[in-house]
Order: sequence, then structure tokens, then C-alpha cells
Amino acid sequence: MNHLYNYKELEIEAQIMKKRILILGAGFGGLRAAFSLSKRLKKEGLDEKLEVVVVDKSDYHTYTPLLYEVATTPENIVKNCGLRGLATHNLKEVFKGKEINFIVGEVVKIDLQLNRVFLKSGHEISFDFLVIGLGAETNFFDLPGVKKWALPLKTYNDAVNLRARLVKLDNSFGAHKENFSRGKVVVCGGGPTGVELVAEIKNWLPNLDVLLVDAANFILRGFNEKIVGTVTKRLVKLGVKVQSDFLISEAGYGKIAASDGREVLYDVLIWTAGIRATLFLEESPLKKDPVGRIETGRGMDCYFENNDFKVSARIYAVGDLSC
Repeated sequence: MNHLYNYKELEIEAQIMKKRILILGAGFGGLRAAFSLSKRLKKEGLDEKLEVVVVDKSDYHTYTPLLYEVATTPENIVKNCGLRGLATHNLKEVFKGKEINFIVGEVVKIDLQLNRVFLKSGHEISFDFLVIGLGAETNFFDLPGVKKWALPLKTYNDAVNLRARLVKLDNSFGAHKENFSRGKVVVCGGGPTGVELVAEIKNWLPNLDVLLVDAANFILRGFNEKIVGTVTKRLVKLGVKVQSDFLISEAGYGKIAASDGREVLYDVLIWTAGIRATLFLEESPLKKDPVGRIETGRGMDCYFENNDFKVSARIYAVGDLSC
């Protein structure tokens, strides 16, 4: 039976020798793993020997592809429908009727030799099988000032915060500070998120000056050339300015600079230029790629930096932090 698990129950389960599949993160990868495993265990008659436990720092799942809509939702829709229902789903309801147990807790450390996960609350959870699906976080690439001044769009709270800033800017259109451009929104990062976001901002708040900048010489890197051309023309038609070949070197109060010396003024600066794996995993013995993602085999099983590193549990990684 699904319920919000408490830690005393975990210890009782451990005492009766029921093996635990612990899934960290209730994003797309974590949820799919939990649903698939729970279904398979029941089908194979293994649900009495193995349990599925999911841990996430929030009590809701965030449908990240719709965060840009949360950030650009008009007031009338907010009043009628609210914001939370656009891109979040209560996990207690998501797991209802499933043989999946759920804990709200933020993971701060994983000990692969002790087979234990440590939470910010001070609690510990043991495991026999571990699925790491903690997702990714915004990558500011250690550029001076960017983390301080730019607004990310990675979580539901990011989207709500961004929306509030845009509304405030639109409401105070004429009351801008010295050296600021008039109602200017700059979005850094010409991938799908940045492209969707600038289009929605311009549709929602047409009086604002919206600029999309990217380090490459065209937006939507990796997409078909015809698609890139069509999207670029559409953005221009909407009134969005697109500035490519702008490699940001630093950000300051109301201004960003490129490596070639060019500068762009802004009133609101938004960062959609990259993600990286969760930082605390950097110290783990798991093998990672240059941007910190965990390397996996075809079965999503993890490798180790040192082949002599021995663990008794099976370790897997899914989602944005795996490759």
C-alpha cells in the first residue's frame, strides 16, 4: 500500500530482510523506473521479497517541459486555474494504488560502500539496489556574476519567481534605473527552452524588448537546418531580437559582456544556457563524463573510476545526470 513512508517503518522492513530498491529522484527517469519495477515485481511474484522506495526533495513531480508556460501565464489564467497545476503533480496522488513507497527528503550524500543514503534531515536509508535519478541543475559555467544576476528556469519555483519579475517589469515600464534599457529582457541560451521562452514572453508582454543571445552562430544547435531557419524567422516576426555568436564572459548589474568586448544592457536576465549533474556527486567514485554526468552501460548500470572499487549493491543511473 502506498503511503508517505516514515523512518521507523524503514527499519522494520530492514529487520524482516525485505530487499530494497531505492530510487533517488521523482523526475521522468525516477518515476518510469519506479512504475516499471513495481509492475514487474508484482507480475513475477517478487513483491514480497523486494520493495520499491522513492525519495525526492519535493512532494510533487515537476513536468519541466511546461515551466516556460508557468513563467509566462497571463493573470486571467492564473486567477482561474492557478500556476501549480500547470506543471506539477502531487506525488502522493501519482503513487496512489501503486506498490511504491515515497519519502520526502533531500539527498546530501551517497555512501556506496555502506549502502546508505544520507538526507539533509539527518536520516539515513539503506539499499540493496540503487537507482540515481536526481536530475540536473543549472550550469552557470563559473562565469563571473552570472549566478548572481541571472534567473534560472529549472524548477517550479524558478518559473514562479521569473513570472513575478516579468510582471513587475511590465508594470513599471517607464520607471527604469539609469543605464538600463527600457523594459529589456535578455535570455541567454538558444536551445529549445530559451526559444520557447522568448516567444511566449513576447506573445504575453508585447511591449517588452526581448533579446535571445547564444554563443553559437545560430540557435537550436543540433536541429535540422530547415527547422532552425523556420524558427528564426518566426521569432523575428514576433518581434524577438536574436543575437548569435555572443560568448558571454561575465554579467553585472544591468549588463552582460561578451568575450570580444561587446556589451548588452538588460532589466531582466534569464539563463537557459546549460545544465550539469548534481554537485555532490562530483566526489563519488562513479565514472563521469566531462560535465559530470554518470556514465552507464546499456542496462543503465554504473561504472567506477577505479576498477578495484567494490560494492555489494547494484548501482544504476537514469535521466539527465546519466550518459
